[in-house]
Amino acid sequence: MTDTVTAAAQPLAHPLRFTGSTQGYFRLWLVNLLLSIVTLGVWSAWAKVRTKKYFYGHTLLAGSGFDYDTTGWVILKGRIVAVVVIGLWSVLTTFAPLAAIPMGIALFFGLPWIINRGLRFNARITVWRNVRFDFQGSYGRTLLYFFVLTIPVYLTGLLGLPWLQRARSRYLTDAYRFGTAPFRLEADLGGFYAAYLKTLLAALLMLIPAVAAGVGLTFALQDSALFDDLSSDAAAGITIVAVYAGIFIVSAVAVPYLRAQLLVLTLGGTRLGGTSSGRQHRFSCTLSPQRYAWICLSNVAAVVVSLGLLMPWATVRLHRYTVEAVTAHAAEDLDGFVDTQDKAGGVISAEIMDLEGISVAL
Repeated sequence: MTDTVTAAAQPLAHPLRFTGSTQGYFRLWLVNLLLSIVTLGVWSAWAKVRTKKYFYGHTLLAGSGFDYDTTGWVILKGRIVAVVVIGLWSVLTTFAPLAAIPMGIALFFGLPWIINRGLRFNARITVWRNVRFDFQGSYGRTLLYFFVLTIPVYLTGLLGLPWLQRARSRYLTDAYRFGTAPFRLEADLGGFYAAYLKTLLAALLMLIPAVAAGVGLTFALQDSALFDDLSSDAAAGITIVAVYAGIFIVSAVAVPYLRAQLLVLTLGGTRLGGTSSGRQHRFSCTLSPQRYAWICLSNVAAVVVSLGLLMPWATVRLHRYTVEAVTAHAAEDLDGFVDTQDKAGGVISAEIMDLEGISVAL
């Protein structure tokens, strides 16, 4: 009897799996690319939906894939309105700067609403076993965490950035729902400070040999005949290019290195709902920051060298590694959730976020 109770109390581990392939996605990517070119970009709305459906459908949790429940027409209509709004803003700032000021103020205070609507739309079209996700963030808290609090953080030399990152992650996680079950984040602040500190140290360790190499190259050029043939402008140009190349490489490693650590912290501290037994579902993430950073950096190199042809391979490679590092630990049967969500809304906000490059991540 005791063994039965103990076994029932053990969470059921469900590692996520990705069953897609480079070949399968390459065919989809190539068709989407050609049709988008032929239709002057109109097909890109359907391309987005088809791509999302491919990756969602091949991402399996407990044997069931996810679904991206919308259509190209919905995305296209939202995208048209988003383009009109952004185009109007561009025209005003170019030909009537004074008239653009009130619109800019309105847009600034409207961004939290746009972010919330976009996140809610993307959540509510995400489905697993006929259960929809949802996002119930508030305007005030989005304004606070993503705009207002950035001012004192920058004024203090970014010392409060880990604290702000945890506050944002907690707010976003707690605002998500799966059916009627709320998510909740339990993450220690020290872990966020440790992640930023390790990233800073890693960046410094990469900069030291880069600076040493740059100094050595400078002295080598000064002693060579090539340096004598270069004008001062050309020499300065080479130096600037070398500096920017070094910054790019360090950023290309440090940013994903930090992102992987934040994913481990966030997913590892995420809890889902309260079950009938009073227990919660939880998650774990085994991403290696070093490997994740290497995959991102080598993906960029492969795409550049191949003139973009290896983009499908790089996308599948990164998605597979990220997904298969996540495990859901279910406290009870996952079929116990009930879908009570309404029809999705907010596609225009989601498209404005896409077109303007607004990224809000946990």
